[in-house]
Amino acid sequence: MPLPDANDPKESNLYAQLRSSQLGSVSQTNFDLVKDPVFLNAEWEDEARRLKLWGELSGKSSSSGPMPGTGKIELFSGSYSSGTYEDIFTPGAGEVWEVVSADFNATLSSGTVDSVQLYVSASGSAVMIAENLGDNFDTFKDFFASPVVVDENMTIQARASDANITALAVRVLLIRIR
Repeated sequence: MPLPDANDPKESNLYAQLRSSQLGSVSQTNFDLVKDPVFLNAEWEDEARRLKLWGELSGKSSSSGPMPGTGKIELFSGSYSSGTYEDIFTPGAGEVWEVVSADFNATLSSGTVDSVQLYVSASGSAVMIAENLGDNFDTFKDFFASPVVVDENMTIQARASDANITALAVRVLLIRIR
């Protein structure tokens, strides 16, 4: 049944672009492209309702939590100099992601790494969200604030402190929530 008092569904951008798609075959990228031309005014209200309905039914949008099928691991890996901040992940425009877990592997010329930290940076400042001391490979066990949520204006970064460090790998498990 069409939306009450709505324009003809044939005028809908959603239906025009995805008419021949099955609900389960619509990709997140395709759904995001259909959302892009929607404006915040009364003329677009019916299209916004359609997007919300079909987005939630297809698992491409959510009002209550993680979006199914969007989990991924972002990685920084390479040679490393102690004390430098390395970018791991910045969400795309309009995206919001939650950090689920993270781990690291540090290579040193000798000994164990003093400290490996995760940060979220925004507008030239950074806040430490996790730290691990005295291990060369481990999972960040405790996040200082949970959940950790990042948007397009934030970057997840890694930093390690040890004069003997030669390489660092940090993996961050994320799931998209918007």
